[in-house]
Formats: sequence, C-alpha cells, structure tokens
Amino acid sequence: MRGDKLIAPTGDFVLETMDVVHASADVEELNAVRGVFLGDHRQLLPFSKLLIPIMDETWFETEFQETLSIAMFCQAGVVGMFPAEAPWLVKKAKETCGSMQVPYQSLPGYNLDFQSLSDATRAAAQVDIEALREQAQSDIVDAIKKERDGTTHLHEHGEEEDVDLMVLRAYSLPLMERVGKKPLCVQAVEDTLIPILVARHMEPYTSVLFMMDGSPRSNNIASLALRIAIAFGAKVTALTAHDPEHQEASQMMRHIRRTGEMYGLDVVEDVVEGNPTLEFVSLVKSGDHDLTLVNRACKTVKKDIIRRVYMSAPNSVMVV
Repeated sequence: MRGDKLIAPTGDFVLETMDVVHASADVEELNAVRGVFLGDHRQLLPFSKLLIPIMDETWFETEFQETLSIAMFCQAGVVGMFPAEAPWLVKKAKETCGSMQVPYQSLPGYNLDFQSLSDATRAAAQVDIEALREQAQSDIVDAIKKERDGTTHLHEHGEEEDVDLMVLRAYSLPLMERVGKKPLCVQAVEDTLIPILVARHMEPYTSVLFMMDGSPRSNNIASLALRIAIAFGAKVTALTAHDPEHQEASQMMRHIRRTGEMYGLDVVEDVVEGNPTLEFVSLVKSGDHDLTLVNRACKTVKKDIIRRVYMSAPNSVMVV
C-alpha cells in the first residue's frame, strides 16, 4: 500500500518510506519474511542503553524506578553515574538491576571524573550492553582509565554504542551544578543531541503524547513515540498542528494509525483548532498522559515554553 494505492510489486520494485507491506504465507515463511524486514526484534524497540546519574538515595525513589521500567519494557541496559565517595549507591543500583535481570554497569563519579556532559556520554558509549547480557558484570572504572591511556578498549571491535536516553530530574543538586550555572536537565537539553527524559512517573506508561507540526523532525519524534507505545502497549495521542493539505504529515498520521491497529494500540489524533502552544500546554498540564515527547527545535512552540513544559509538567517529559 502506497498511500491509498494497492500495488503488486515486481522484482525491480523499490520500497519507499511509509509504504505498508502485506504478506500472506505459512507461519514459518511469514517469520522469515518478517526477519528480512525487521531483522533482530530489538531493532523495533526505542532504546538499548540508558544513562542516569544517581547522586543520593532519593534518586532511587522516582528517576531510577522509571529508568528500570523503560529498561525492562525496552530490553535495554542501564549505565549509572555516581559520586565517587558513595559506593553504597553503586551497590544498590547493581543489586536492583540484577534482581530485575537488567544489564547494568557503573561509571566513576560524575563530579570527580567527568568535567562535562559530553565526557560522560562518551564514557557511557564505551559500555557494551550486549556483552553484559552474556557475561558476569564487572567493574568498568579501571577499564575506562586504561582506555584513556590508550592501553585497552572496552569494545572488542572498537565500536561505540551511543547512549539512547539520559534520565534526569527537573532540578539539580548543588553537587551537580558544579558543571554549569543552569540545572543539569536544561544544560543537557541545550548541549547534547540525545533524548533527555525528565523523570516523574514510576509506573509503566499507559498514555503517550506528542505534537506533529509537519516538519521532518516531528515525524521522527512521532516514530519514536510510536515505538515507545508499542513497547509499553500504551495509548498514543498526536496533537496535529499542521496544514491538512501537508502530504507528508498526513502520510505519517496514516502510518501511525495503521501501525497502531497492527499492534492493537489506541491511536487518537487531536487536531489543533486554536493556538498550538496553548493547546499543547493544556494537554500536558492535564496530567492525562504519562509521557510527553517534545521537540527541542520545535518552531510551533517557543523555546522558553518548551523549557517550562519539561521543568514543571506533572508527568514525565522526553525532550528529543
């Protein structure tokens, strides 16, 4: 299916973005077809490596709980950063992840060993989550120090796995503010390109909200929101703030609906009838959605409003 057109492909047919492929076959053959298109099923999942700083016991109450929830539903691994003088935090995180069978690795203290967010994410990128799934957990601190000296590499083949998501809280402790004057989550949004989750929701997500404005970036965010919803079996609400005649945006919305139907998801389109900013902020403030995805480069909502949303929303916000 390409748009509303049904096509019988020939040998030289080229698939395009948003095409929907229908296949009819025996179960074993159908699984083979699915494997050709999808490969490893984990490729459908939105995250594989989560990075979270844990500065004191209070981080285990919300931020770490939400990180664990995402890790379990998305089959992801967790990389933790801790103050060097708090080994009991490392032990607690390791034991908690171990009891949940979540791959886990710790990094040296953020405030002592890392001078910037980019240093922290580069170090976390060295952690091989797949290796952790297959072998006993080990201390990575010495390995990172040796890597800095050029004597070893944490990846056997020299490849890095980027961090998919950094989990933070809306406000930061004085200890964390040594790296900058702004709260850490604001600094992370402004200085990094990876998605930042401002965590406030400990339970598995049941409702995901995002805005589509017709831009290519908002389409990517829509795709991420859909993958998160698939992982959690959550409802998806798309606030559409684009011209109905916008062909690519309309195609993306059809794709979301079709995919939602395929996975048994409840997909709702909420069309903007007034001011996009006011409607979006109102939906976020309602608290009806466990997770809201916002576009850090959104042209429809002003940057200061976006900051206010992720700093003061009642539930979790992911800045992409």
